Order: sequence, then C-alpha cells, then structure tokens
Amino acid sequence: MEKITKEYGPVSSVRLGNNKLLVIVGRVEPALALLEGRSSIYCDRPQLEMAGNIMSGGLRTLCLPYGDRWKRFRRVLHSQLDTKAATSYQPIQERASRQLILDILERPKDFTEALTRYAASVIIKITYGKLTPIHHSDDEVVQVIKTLTRFSKAARIGAHAVDRFPWLRYIPGWVAQGRKWHQEELNLFSSQVDGVRREMNIPGKRDSCFASYMLERQK
Repeated sequence: MEKITKEYGPVSSVRLGNNKLLVIVGRVEPALALLEGRSSIYCDRPQLEMAGNIMSGGLRTLCLPYGDRWKRFRRVLHSQLDTKAATSYQPIQERASRQLILDILERPKDFTEALTRYAASVIIKITYGKLTPIHHSDDEVVQVIKTLTRFSKAARIGAHAVDRFPWLRYIPGWVAQGRKWHQEELNLFSSQVDGVRREMNIPGKRDSCFASYMLERQK
C-alpha cells in the first residue's frame, strides 16, 4: 500500500475482477477528511464473500454492510463495550496482567504463549464469564485462536478468487471448505453459549458476562 501511495498519491483506486472499485487512502489527512467529514457516504465496507458470507454466514459485525442489521449489531456491542462498561472489566484485566507477568518471569522464552494466554483469558472471561484459570493450551483457547487466525487470513484483499468473482460460490465444490469452517465456528461458539445458559443461575459457576446479558434479554 505504501508503494502504491508513493507512486500514485494519497488517494488512488484499483479496479477489481468483479468490476468493483477499491479505493486506497494512504495518508491520515485525506482519510480523516473522507471518513469523518463524509462518514454517511463512506461508512460501508468492502463485501468479503469468503470471510463475511461463506465463513461467517453473514453474522460477523465486522463484515456486515452498513444498514439496519449492522446498526442493531453495533448497538448490542456498544452496550457492553462502551467506556462505562469497559471500566467494569478492569479487575479482569488486572488479574490477567499479573498472571502474564508471572508467566513471562517463569518462562521468558515463551513470552508469545504468555501473551496469547493473556488475550484469550480476558476475552473468554468477558464474553463467557468463565471463572476457572485459562491456559494457552486449553482446547477452547486453541480453537478460538485457530478460528480467528483463519478468518484474518481469509479477510485479506485478494485472498480468495470468490471475493473478486462472487458467482464462483454457485459452482459446486468451490465453497465447501469455507462452509465447513463456518460450521466449526458455529459449533465452537454455540457450545460456549450453551455452557453459559446452563450455569448462569448457579452461584459460583459464572460471572455476569456478555453472553449472559444477551441470554437474559432473549427471555
């Protein structure tokens, strides 16, 4: 992107295979002018056929097109991730930070595993209210990291031909792997939510969390 910006200027465009125009903004000033000054025009995002529709089933907020559904998803996330809500997560972050320091002191060469454990611990506790200690080798941690890594690779521009030619998804066999990954994701996160549903009213089993917040509002 930097090479393109230096050669063609701070704002340039590339025509993709599906005849969509990819606009590249390589400097802060024009990005602010466009995304803040004209946010109602440019607030949408590129449609990622593999990462957003096939692998995520159109359920990932990050990949949703701007519209009523995106607004509903964002409203729910904002209720649990705004400044006021984030303050309540400080004890979780502090406990995980202390464990992170201990892990690095004990095994300094394995600092990447320690950082992974920290991130996984904070995310899983906030999302699912898990009280038991979390280790980087726990199956749920391994599966979450595997899922997110797979998604980040699929979300790269040009990673899959189906992003440039969406009609490829209708060719038998082309998207089978992506749909398999989507089912694995559903199974993983559904099992976590089911665990919260079973234990949310049992004292000492789960802390209040994002999943319990959503389940309570389904009643």
